[in-house]
Amino acid sequence: MTHDADESPLGDNGEDRVKSVSERITFDLPAPGVLVVDVKKDAEAVVIGLTGELDLATVETFERHLREAEAARPARLVVDLTALGFMDSTGLQTLLRARERASTTEYELVLRRGPRQVQRVFELTRTDEVFNFEG
Repeated sequence: MTHDADESPLGDNGEDRVKSVSERITFDLPAPGVLVVDVKKDAEAVVIGLTGELDLATVETFERHLREAEAARPARLVVDLTALGFMDSTGLQTLLRARERASTTEYELVLRRGPRQVQRVFELTRTDEVFNFEG
């Protein structure tokens, strides 16, 4: 298949479609340095979904939601890292403390695997072996 120099391989509106997809993607992501926390409860578990960055600047927000979820005494507490773009050592430390609290109480702490850059933090610190991961 050949294309003229002025012809887009995507068709007449190829550029518009690419721009539209790009805008949609950036619209759904939080600004850099922001953490969005979404808490869902059902009869079996509390799920805390994290989107954005979990670091020194945002860890207090996560810790507050985590403590509120723990106070509800769920049988299972799931921290969903699938939409997390970044996590530093303060985020990891918070998860490790939650793991300690879970081991002394009656709830199960489960982490949903994050993207490669987040999972790499667990691997480099060898804490991937101490958490219960799903997904």
